[in-house]
Amino acid sequence: MQRKWYDNKTLLAILIIFVFPIGVIGIWLRNTETPKKVIYTILGFFAWCFTFPVVLIILLAIFIPSKTNQYHIQDGDAAMKRGDYALAVDFYQNVDSDYEKYDVAQQKLSDARQKLQEQKAQLAAYKKYAINEVKESTGQITSGKMPYTVMLLDAKVENQNSDTTFSHQYKVILEDASNTPYDTTTNWVQVSDTTFDYYINDVGMALLSANDSAKNEYSAPPGYNNYVGNTRYGTWKQDSSGNSFWEFYGKYAFLRTMLGFSRPIYRYDYYDYRDYYRGSSSYYGTRTSSGNYRYGTQSRHAASLKPQSAFKRSVNSRISRSGSTPRVSSMTTFRSNVNNTVSRSARRSSSSTISRSSSRSSSFRSGSSSRGGK
Repeated sequence: MQRKWYDNKTLLAILIIFVFPIGVIGIWLRNTETPKKVIYTILGFFAWCFTFPVVLIILLAIFIPSKTNQYHIQDGDAAMKRGDYALAVDFYQNVDSDYEKYDVAQQKLSDARQKLQEQKAQLAAYKKYAINEVKESTGQITSGKMPYTVMLLDAKVENQNSDTTFSHQYKVILEDASNTPYDTTTNWVQVSDTTFDYYINDVGMALLSANDSAKNEYSAPPGYNNYVGNTRYGTWKQDSSGNSFWEFYGKYAFLRTMLGFSRPIYRYDYYDYRDYYRGSSSYYGTRTSSGNYRYGTQSRHAASLKPQSAFKRSVNSRISRSGSTPRVSSMTTFRSNVNNTVSRSARRSSSSTISRSSSRSSSFRSGSSSRGGK
């Protein structure tokens, strides 16, 4: 006599757990005592209540198309419109190969990568041009001297009739024969709009720095390359909360004011820069509760250097209007993107030629000088 399907206990257990109605039918068809049938039915029901949602989720995941790929493409398109090509690349390349619009995503990915490479080349050309202009403006001070730090102390835009003039003021930190740091502040130096826009977010930052062992031409918090972390000038200490911070030795305490540090310099912030950014990209620190970076034009650190009376609304307006100024938008978007997704590989400079502003002045005029006491 052929065995009935409901006499197979293993099959019946699977059915009552995963396909409860059929499993119950099988239980009641078996030649079993009624009390046992009732117990098996009740136990099976509770087991099914536990497994059914899981099974349903699995089935939905298998048979209902996920919208994740669709969202990746939509987010990538939005990033392309903003000019954030690196983020667009991230979205497009996360589209699954079995998605029906995978070929479309791959074409968009190719376009985004091409735009990103063009943007990198353009920014490399701007960077090279801007650095050379800063070097030209401060070369008479730094020539033959080590170590040195060139800070962007202030910036301004002046509009007169149809002519716009862009200007920088630099603070250069050097050391005398006794290794005591001192600073020299330049008068206002006219710069090209290219240089001004490239460094528009870098007031208070060290644009250039060098010592006997290395040079850095990426913007960084002042002192991070020559003084902070250098045991000649100070040491790491711990506050009551267990946070490690940098403290200059007594005879170098004036460096805090010279560099504009009104708040503690924390070890984790410095190590983040040292380990991941130095020599490869600009560093603006972490974001504060206000949403601004800890360093740069709109930071409290920049404001602590001086009242910045010359940094008028026109400059802040130029930052906020960057969406309507292609070059500023390109620079700020790309540099912000690099700041969030650090690349350790060196970036190649482009040989593109950037036209100089007709209003640029290459003359250097020395300004005030101050020296820290021992």
